[in-house]
Amino acid sequence: MWEIDRTAPRRALLMVAATPPIGSARAAQPPSPPLRLTAADYAARCRTDSTKRAYAADWRGFESWCRACGASALPSAPSTIGAYLADAAARLKPATLKRQLATIVVIHRQAGFILDRRDPAIADVLTGICRTLGTQPAQKAALLLDDVRQLVAVLPDSLLGLRDRAVLLFGFAGAFRRSELAALTTTDLSWRSEGLVVALHRAKEDQQGEGEVKAIPFVADQTVCPVRAVRAWAIAAGLDQGPLFRRIDRTGAASPAGLSGEAIAAIVKRAVAQAGKAQGWSKAEILRRVAAVAGHSLRAGYVTSAARAGIPEWAIMQHTGQRQTTTLRRYIRQGEMFATTPAKGMEW
Repeated sequence: MWEIDRTAPRRALLMVAATPPIGSARAAQPPSPPLRLTAADYAARCRTDSTKRAYAADWRGFESWCRACGASALPSAPSTIGAYLADAAARLKPATLKRQLATIVVIHRQAGFILDRRDPAIADVLTGICRTLGTQPAQKAALLLDDVRQLVAVLPDSLLGLRDRAVLLFGFAGAFRRSELAALTTTDLSWRSEGLVVALHRAKEDQQGEGEVKAIPFVADQTVCPVRAVRAWAIAAGLDQGPLFRRIDRTGAASPAGLSGEAIAAIVKRAVAQAGKAQGWSKAEILRRVAAVAGHSLRAGYVTSAARAGIPEWAIMQHTGQRQTTTLRRYIRQGEMFATTPAKGMEW
């Protein structure tokens, strides 16, 4: 896939920046469907593994609460569920409560019980919780293009630095979710003269497994080119197949094991801390800014930067894979607050 040069990471970076684009590699192919599955097998796969884990955790919490209260969890009375939501509101966000209610409804339906979530004993309680506590989701700060530029500028030329540079630039340019970045493999990439074509076989808003394709182009500024950054990391790490972004072991070599979504978030936070130290921020300021970012900051930053550049919403949504404009516009509004505030145009 790549011509492997096992020299120092710094040399790999310089070599990649100077060489012309690689021609198209083998095209990424979606996994072949398993054979001879029964209807029950397919039914069991109607939800993602992460959704199943969330359902299991939610149900354990509800079942434990019912057991402590001496109430029946399955079947459960609407008044019991309303009481549970009221009690859980002290420690859980409204969005989490809504998900837990969905879990309870699904578990009842699977067991053959009909549970009407519109029953006043449930719906009125949940509405009251939302009115009292609010439903505005806590959002992490968006990392704009200039922010990402500052982050990668202070990364070391080690293998770890090359990997983190590739994660930050590729994550931003592709507007990837952290789970999508963590799941990428070398065979998901097709090299073209213009850049990289990335195949996503399963995305958050692609529950039917139709797949998405993203184009990541070469950019003129080689210091922030996402394609060159990925190529430099791949050459230095000696990648041929398997996970694209990997752990670095104690010897400083690339491990066969891929990164988790949590590791992607940690890379973003560590880069912000390094940039803060380089710019002389106080310890308190560094901690504050690190707490304000996460893996999703790259995706949110791309949306905001693209909107500022005048790219139309439909094109941004096509790239991000979003189906609804609600979340997209929330990113844009937050990023454009100072540009659009009427107070800016007033004479002071």
